[in-house]
Amino acid sequence: MISVCGPLSTLFCAPRRRLQGGTRRACRTTSAGSLLGWLLAGLLLSAPAGLRPEEETAAPPPGPGKPAPPESATAGGSPETAARDEYAALVAKLSGLYPDRDAVLESHARIRAQLVEFAAAHPLAPEAGPARALAAEAALVAGDAAGARNLWAQLAQAGPRDSDRARGLYLLGEHYFLGLLDAVGLRRLSPAAREKRRLDLSASCERYLSALVRDYPEDPRAPAARRCLAYLGRLRSAAAPAFEARLRRGDEEVVHSLETLGGKVAILYFWRARSAGVFEDQRALLDGLRKDLADYPVLEGRVEVLGILLDRDPAPLREAVERWEIPWPQLHDGQGFDTPLARLFAIPSAPHYAVIDADGRQVYLGVLRDEFLPAAAGALKALRLRLESQGGSGDPTADEEPVPADAEGSEPREKADPAADPVPADAEGSESRDEGGDLHPEARSS
Repeated sequence: MISVCGPLSTLFCAPRRRLQGGTRRACRTTSAGSLLGWLLAGLLLSAPAGLRPEEETAAPPPGPGKPAPPESATAGGSPETAARDEYAALVAKLSGLYPDRDAVLESHARIRAQLVEFAAAHPLAPEAGPARALAAEAALVAGDAAGARNLWAQLAQAGPRDSDRARGLYLLGEHYFLGLLDAVGLRRLSPAAREKRRLDLSASCERYLSALVRDYPEDPRAPAARRCLAYLGRLRSAAAPAFEARLRRGDEEVVHSLETLGGKVAILYFWRARSAGVFEDQRALLDGLRKDLADYPVLEGRVEVLGILLDRDPAPLREAVERWEIPWPQLHDGQGFDTPLARLFAIPSAPHYAVIDADGRQVYLGVLRDEFLPAAAGALKALRLRLESQGGSGDPTADEEPVPADAEGSEPREKADPAADPVPADAEGSESRDEGGDLHPEARSS
C-alpha cells in the first residue's frame, strides 16, 4: 500500500482519500493526536511504503538550475544535520502551540506558513519535501485546494529528491483523478457541464501521472499511477475487454465470458457490503429488471447481472445475499480490488458500474447510479427493438446496423432526474473531497 499523505490528514481529519490497489485507503479519522507525533512521523510515513528511511537520507547533488547547498555549516555538524535539527525544533514548537485538532484548524495558515518558510530556507534538505507536502495538507483542511495544488506543483518542480518530485506529480494527478470519482460533485452538474468537467479532469490527471510514469518509472508510486491511467483508458474505450469469470449462485458455479455474453446485455456491479447506497443500487436494479422482463417477455434470458464483491472477507457476501435476496451470481475471491476482473476494468472505487451491450460494447463505466441505470435501460431497449424486428426468435447479433442505445433509458420512468442549473465546472480538480458519497470504498464507516 502506498502512503503519500502523512499523518497530518489523520489529525486534521483532512478529506484526503488514498486510491485502492493503485489505489488507496482513506486517511480520514476523528482522532486528535499530538502535532509533534504526526510531524515527526510524517518524515517517514509520508514516504511510499517499501522505501526505507535510510534510502531517503541524502539529497541528490544539485543539477542545472538547482540551488547550491548552503555554505554555512556549523562547526558541530553538516548543513543536513542543522536542517534536521531546525525541523525537529519547529515540530516541537508547533506541537506546543497547537496540541489538538481544533487548535490546528484555527491556526492552519500559521502552520502552513512556517512549514513553507522552512522548505524555502532549506530547499535541498531531505525534510523540505515532507514540509511542503504537509503544508499542502494544511491548505486542504482550510478548503484551499488551489493552495494545495500550488504546493504540490512546487514539490514536483523543485523537490530536493526524485522521490519528492514524484510525490508532487502523484498528488497532483491523484487530486484530479479523485474528481472523476466525486459522485456528489458530479451530480450537481448538468449533463453538458458534467461531461466538460470529466474531460478537463481526465486531461489534467493524465498529464501529471504520465509524467510520473515517464520520468520516475521505478518510483513506488508508479504502479498506482499506471492503474489510474489504465482507468482513464478504459473510460475512453468503446469495446469491453475480453474476460472469463467464475461466479457462484448458491452452490452452483456459473461461468461467464465476453464471448458467452454475446447477444445479451451484461451488467457488472462492483461493490462492497458496507459502501453507501449498495442496497438501494441492487434493489433499483432488481425492480427495474423484473418490470422490464414482465413488460417485454422477448428479453427473457437476454440480460445477465454479475456481482463482483470487493470485500476480502466472505461473510458480508453471505449476509447480503440472504438479507437482500440477491438473485444473480457473485464473484468473490478474497483479493479485494486486486481480483482479476476488477483489475481488468481498472476499478478504483466501489460501488462501480459497467454495462456491456449485446454487441460487446462498453456503454457505461462509472460511479453514478443516475447514469448507470439509464445506460442499462438504453442497452436493453436497443436489444428489445432488434429482437422484436426479428420476431423475437432471431439471432440478436445478426443485424449489420445495430440500433444505438438510448442513453436516456427505455421508458420515461427510467430517465434520470433533470439536473439543476449547471454549476461551473472546476477544471482545477475536485473541491468536494469531504463529501465522499461513492468516492472510495473505505472512506466511510457503516
